[in-house]
Amino acid sequence: MRRRIPPLTGDCLIASYGSTISEVDEMRVGATAIIVFWSAGCESSLERLRQLATWHATRADESAPIEILTVHSPRFPGDEDAEQAALTMARTHIPFPAVHDPDFKTWSRYNPEGWPATVVVDDGSVVGIDHGLAPLSAALSQLEEQTGQEPVTELDLPAPYGNPAHPPHQGNGLCFPQAVAVDDERMLIADTGNNRVLSGRIRPELSVFMVDGIYEGVRRPTAVARWGPNGIVVVEDNRQLTVIDHDTGAPKVLSDQFVRAGGLCVDADGSLVITDAAANRLFRMVEADSDGSSTRWLPLPIAGSGFLGVRAGRADTAQFAQPVAVARSHRGLVVADAASSGIRLLTDSGKVMNITSGDLYNFGLVDGAAHRALLERPSGLCVLPGGNVVIADSGNHHLRLLNGRRIETLPIQGLRYPMGVASVDREWIAVADTHNHRVVLANPHRNVVRELRLGGLVGSARPTDIGVSRQSDLLVGA
Repeated sequence: MRRRIPPLTGDCLIASYGSTISEVDEMRVGATAIIVFWSAGCESSLERLRQLATWHATRADESAPIEILTVHSPRFPGDEDAEQAALTMARTHIPFPAVHDPDFKTWSRYNPEGWPATVVVDDGSVVGIDHGLAPLSAALSQLEEQTGQEPVTELDLPAPYGNPAHPPHQGNGLCFPQAVAVDDERMLIADTGNNRVLSGRIRPELSVFMVDGIYEGVRRPTAVARWGPNGIVVVEDNRQLTVIDHDTGAPKVLSDQFVRAGGLCVDADGSLVITDAAANRLFRMVEADSDGSSTRWLPLPIAGSGFLGVRAGRADTAQFAQPVAVARSHRGLVVADAASSGIRLLTDSGKVMNITSGDLYNFGLVDGAAHRALLERPSGLCVLPGGNVVIADSGNHHLRLLNGRRIETLPIQGLRYPMGVASVDREWIAVADTHNHRVVLANPHRNVVRELRLGGLVGSARPTDIGVSRQSDLLVGA
């Protein structure tokens, strides 16, 4: 049954790519349009927008393009701030305007069942609503037939390259760094907004990161790790797992079969484990076959039924809720769920345990016993030398510590949506302070935070194939 389309109203209007926030609080919907209800803290929402951005970019030159509008109805309290939503739009390259709807004014008019919800409008009326990541090909093809465009055949493509409204930072600047990794006094930074990975040595006492490798042309790196004697593994654009030769910068695709790849870690046996937030599963990369000169790799599911939830138990029947980070601990694989704001554990015996409460709608900033403590949209994990786990609690803009069976807030102030953490030594933690466009060193024992300066960094990101730039003469603090 068709129903007439109401206007989209909220507190303000955020322009595409989060470039500006205006006092305009209403957006009119055309006769033919797609409306996406989304939340900045929902990985499935960001994946739906990525899919539509790809589809929209391929039809930008059509004479009658289909309008795509979005409504940001925040799932988490931390996303109720319009500037926070705008930063997420800039970080994830969302090219559509958004009505910021923290009071759910527009949401209540359309009554979607959850995030994301995709509303299809034809001839001024709602003709369908798709929830979650249900395939959109049929609905979009119907609209394209009405507008005389070629029918859609595929949404599952890499996202458009670049961000015209928010160009990469130049020179010594970082842009939305999302991940850090430390191994034997060397560190990697996923400089996401600049489409590059930085490699070098860290000097905590001087707060300087001595850059000796710049791997450019990496599409929005969101996770990074050292693998083997000479490999750098990168998650590109939340879609593809690539290994880069540290010396030459030569890339090799390990897999592009993920829906929305998130966290990455090297397990105790040296294998790669990766989370897929949209598939609600954990995967291990395994060798499929080898011809002597090259090896074909496949992602093998090791935990998660594929259905969103928080059910514990046997690995293949347990449920995850948008897992976005994973780290190896002495107890097994620790996993951060974005949708449940929860911390999970996959034991080496193949059991999934809920370390926190295991509730999809129970989040906040509460310390105490782990099963009663609350987090909000955790995004990163690292294990300290003593076995405790540091959590990048993005929605709360804090670092949390899982100490045995208790969770406490570390006394580190000034962070803004931290998404990645790595243990430097027994005192210092490297933090990807994502929405502050920086990496900091935090010492919770001394209550000290130092912004990490980049030494020897030259050049800037370029939208080219992956390549490596090197400096032989590095100056501290250059």
